[in-house]
Amino acid sequence: MKDALCRIEWHETLGEDYFRLGFVHEVLDFQPGQFVMIQVPGEEVLLRRPFSLCQKKDRAWEIVYKAVGAGTRLLSNIPVGKGIKVFGPLGHPFSFPDKSDYCFVAGGYGIAPFLRFSQLLEGRGKRVDLFYGARTKKDLLLRKDFESLDVTVHYCTEDGSEGFCGVVTDLFEKSLQSRDPQDVYVASCGPTGLLQEVARLGKKYNFLCEVSIEASMACGSGVCLGCVVDNASHEKVRTCMEGPVFKAQDLSWE
Repeated sequence: MKDALCRIEWHETLGEDYFRLGFVHEVLDFQPGQFVMIQVPGEEVLLRRPFSLCQKKDRAWEIVYKAVGAGTRLLSNIPVGKGIKVFGPLGHPFSFPDKSDYCFVAGGYGIAPFLRFSQLLEGRGKRVDLFYGARTKKDLLLRKDFESLDVTVHYCTEDGSEGFCGVVTDLFEKSLQSRDPQDVYVASCGPTGLLQEVARLGKKYNFLCEVSIEASMACGSGVCLGCVVDNASHEKVRTCMEGPVFKAQDLSWE
């Protein structure tokens, strides 16, 4: 990990309040599921913000985010060519288990880590399916990026404006009827309710499952303890250090 001043190479809108931002970092690579802490310039924002890393293009890394608060709204106004302080890469990433059937289950901008993951799986002979849910069609991000890869994408919207109408875990469970659980690896990122349901399905169907926890954090280095969650033994673990990726069975979902 390294704390560096990084030049913004691109900063584009993905639709209403959604953005993709690319920056050049001195560290050459990162793994799917890792994240960075970004210092947003301005006196109004004191603490860094965590962002999941989305993909790598040459020497540039990319994040995808939604402008929802003071920090991300300030970030959305920073132009190409300016510098931002970036600490990372941080955290425990997703694994690459010896399974033939990879299923990614994502909600909202929890889609971010699966672009890099899908790119790294190209040419490895894996079956890769992405089950992607959002409230409406306009909240489905990075569609062209995924559709250019060897990934079967299954869209789901709560209002029925695109793909399956309902919740993405229902769509995912339907697909499990034709899969051998021993061949399946599931990785999920998104709201807590989605992760909880994916964990339940993992226990029900007995497949290997990892989840990436979204948590508020101030430091990213395990000091502030603002991102702790309970593991299956009801002990506190830090999302920024022991996570953000955990085996679903290792966490408490009560």
